[in-house]
Amino acid sequence: MSDYEDVYGEGNSHTYLTGKSCIVVGCKQPAGTAWSPLWCVKHNISRMKQIEAAQRNMQEQISRGTA
Repeated sequence: MSDYEDVYGEGNSHTYLTGKSCIVVGCKQPAGTAWSPLWCVKHNISRMKQIEAAQRNMQEQISRGTA
């Protein structure tokens, strides 16, 4: 598990809350993590997983010489 996935970890603690709601439409959860002040923990985890997947995909393309 990555640090950003640990919902009870320091990076997802109340220390980072901004007092605003998550920017995802319809989400009313409090925003703010060590990785972004804009998303709630749940949506930040999803966002970070998408970023990691895109990075892996790009690395694979570079390795194959197709990027």
